[in-house]
Amino acid sequence: MPLTFITKNKPLFVEGAVLLLKSEGTRWYRVIPVASVMYTIAYMDRVNIGFAGPGMAHDFHVNAAVVGSTFGAIFVGSTLLQIPGGYVADRWGSKLWVTFLLIAWAAFAVYSGLAQTVRGEWWARFFLGVAEGGLWPAVLVMIARWFPRDERASANALFQISLPVGSLIAALLSGWLVSLFSWRDRLILEGLPPLVWAVVWWLLIEDSPSTARWLPDDERIYLAARLEKERLELTPVEAGVAWRALIHPVVW
Repeated sequence: MPLTFITKNKPLFVEGAVLLLKSEGTRWYRVIPVASVMYTIAYMDRVNIGFAGPGMAHDFHVNAAVVGSTFGAIFVGSTLLQIPGGYVADRWGSKLWVTFLLIAWAAFAVYSGLAQTVRGEWWARFFLGVAEGGLWPAVLVMIARWFPRDERASANALFQISLPVGSLIAALLSGWLVSLFSWRDRLILEGLPPLVWAVVWWLLIEDSPSTARWLPDDERIYLAARLEKERLELTPVEAGVAWRALIHPVVW
């Protein structure tokens, strides 16, 4: 039965909630895993540099302290898009923005295996961090557009499982590759998966339920209406003042 709504001020009918409970698995099994695997890959490229340290020190003829500076470069870069990344995802849509970031991230990850100097390595890791820094807020924007308020905490928690899982997989994979390839080859090989996942992301992810053809019509209508109702209940924000978030004490 098609869902109907009385007015914007009245709650959604119970039929919609029943429908959502019956078919919600399609969202949880499609949206969250794609995002989680993507960030698991990101974590791999974030920590693999530690396994390359001895080889870098030898090839660049520098000490461990100098090599260590390249380890932190990725985290310097990742701070730059934490707020702007969410803003761009909200304007462009997470699908387009994350696809672009995945391609950029892959390019700098591969270049980190090709850099010929410590300075080149530092900048490669810095821009890798910039690309990866925009992923987290972009996924949070996408989750907010897919999951109503009472589901959002669970969706965010499931997505964040990618952090410990990514650390585990990165350690196992990088440790195994140490015995097979040089540090340069390892960084290049581990920089290629983001390109594959850019295709997966583009094909499987939609910015919101309203554009997801794989959702049943009734569920798509219900979700779109419910999320729009929640959006309208938020305190209106004056247009053109997004920059104020950068100086807001709560943000800091």
